[in-house]
Amino acid sequence: MKINKFVLWILGSLSLVGCKQLTCDFTCTPAVPRAGEPVTFSNKSTGADDFFWTFGDNATSETNSPTHIFKKPGTYTVTLQVMRNKVEKRVCTHQITVGDTIPAIAVSSDSVCTYVPVTLQADVYNPWKHATAYEWSLPSSAVVLQGADMNSASMLVYFPHAGAQTVQLTLQLGEKTFNLQKVIEVTPSQGPSVLMTRAEQPYEQHFFTVLGQRVYAEVEPTALDTNITLLKQEQDTVFVYGDSTFTVKKVGQRMGKTLVGFQPDRLMGKLYGYNHEGLWVSAITGQYLRQLVTNPVQAIKVDVAGNRLYWATPEGVFCARLLQTRDNQEAFVPDTVNTCSDVTCLSVNLSKH
Repeated sequence: MKINKFVLWILGSLSLVGCKQLTCDFTCTPAVPRAGEPVTFSNKSTGADDFFWTFGDNATSETNSPTHIFKKPGTYTVTLQVMRNKVEKRVCTHQITVGDTIPAIAVSSDSVCTYVPVTLQADVYNPWKHATAYEWSLPSSAVVLQGADMNSASMLVYFPHAGAQTVQLTLQLGEKTFNLQKVIEVTPSQGPSVLMTRAEQPYEQHFFTVLGQRVYAEVEPTALDTNITLLKQEQDTVFVYGDSTFTVKKVGQRMGKTLVGFQPDRLMGKLYGYNHEGLWVSAITGQYLRQLVTNPVQAIKVDVAGNRLYWATPEGVFCARLLQTRDNQEAFVPDTVNTCSDVTCLSVNLSKH
């Protein structure tokens, strides 16, 4: 008897219904266990009828979802092999880091750089919920951003200086006291920088943005081999806005001052002019004139990208946020960049943003 080909196709299709694809995967709870703590492995595989586990410590299991205890801290490669009908096979692996039961100081990053915030965490195994108390001791130069009472389980800090930084923690866990110590190798990082000229020699000082605030490196500016002429050209003496060309003389006329130099804020349509009597800001039209600094000013730089105005006086280099109100009456809060004297040109290198 002949069987219709269509019927054979239907029967073949029906035989595939309910046949799951063979896959291999698993998870573990807790995800970061401690030595001596039971770890439950949940088998997420499909379509298998045989299972074989290896836990990376010479232990094995043929249970679907086994529980295992790692006796020592470390990183283990756990492998699951699944099979179907003793023929088809899939293999999957996951690395599991097993922590120590002895408290330690954990750092949120393996690579710590200057001025980059990192979290210092008390790594404590406390399943019995004993009372805990913390007392941190940090290098004097370290800057604490959170947990400033030094008695928190974690601290958010940054280090302004490169090299080995020693962090200490006295931990009270129930009736036991642990004196913990960790040496952190901090590598120097370079952010954008302020360029300046004094005594006909260019210098550079780096700055960093930490939690939205601009922080300047706690070091003396570094002398550069840069051609001083290029830096001097950063000081605008001609500025084209719309159909008008602005020069020092024209800006001075609009402000009613005899200026040494000026810089425009092209984004907000403002002019910043300076001389030996101080620093002024006005609208492009010369309206809303306001004096910002009353000391002699030797150089300025408008950094629109960084939303900062830099200026140099005989006392040093300062900065403040650019004014963004129409009448220029908002708060103007100077921040000291450094105490370099005799700075005659300023610029900003933003290439490292």
